[in-house]
Amino acid sequence: MDKNILVKSLGQGIVGWILLALLLSFTKDMTFVQAFAAPSTITMSVATVVGSYVGYVRRAKKQAMS
Repeated sequence: MDKNILVKSLGQGIVGWILLALLLSFTKDMTFVQAFAAPSTITMSVATVVGSYVGYVRRAKKQAMS
């Protein structure tokens, strides 16, 4: 179960990273690669992975207690 949670969290982080890079490339004057490699974009995607992992673990623990 823990491995499944990690895979789902990483998937959400990668999808969020790509979507954020696309959004920045359309709204700011930068290419997709520049937006993809920007430190702020990477930081936000890592925060997404950590937040998703914590949320999924909390949900799993709550369901296990029920």
